[in-house]
Amino acid sequence: FTPSEIADIRAVIASGEHPTCAAVAREVCRRLNWRKPDDGLKQSSCRSALSRMERDGLVRLPPRMRGQSRAYTPTRTAAGDPGPLLEGSRGDLGRLRIVRVRPGDDSHLWNEVIARHHYLGYRPLVGAQLRYLVYAEQRLLAALGFAAAAWRVLDRDDFIGWN
Repeated sequence: FTPSEIADIRAVIASGEHPTCAAVAREVCRRLNWRKPDDGLKQSSCRSALSRMERDGLVRLPPRMRGQSRAYTPTRTAAGDPGPLLEGSRGDLGRLRIVRVRPGDDSHLWNEVIARHHYLGYRPLVGAQLRYLVYAEQRLLAALGFAAAAWRVLDRDDFIGWN
């Protein structure tokens, strides 16, 4: 952010008109015209940036509201069951189908598969993202997710042995 943008963000917070972090993020997105390709506000990315700015001492956000946890645990379903172990070669699978997951479509299934099989479990992707499910015939083989670069990827780096 530029010094001018940081001043605008501080003004939004200081006005007191936006009592929650979400409300501050919405107003910051409006003022800075921070939008997604579909013209929606980049609220999730903005909340992440505001949290980082608070950790860095650049801003002081409204206090968090206690007792309103929105923790989400994906429900286990038969569709997310891994099925029997596959053996053989890639060619034995036939044609692979890669399906883009759009909000509301197969989001719950994608979340469930990640919760079951990712080494960190399910965590919401932040910011711009693409999610896919991979099928061989009707059998689900994989869930792929790509998100905007993260500030912290220590868990991933440790897992794959990067330093």
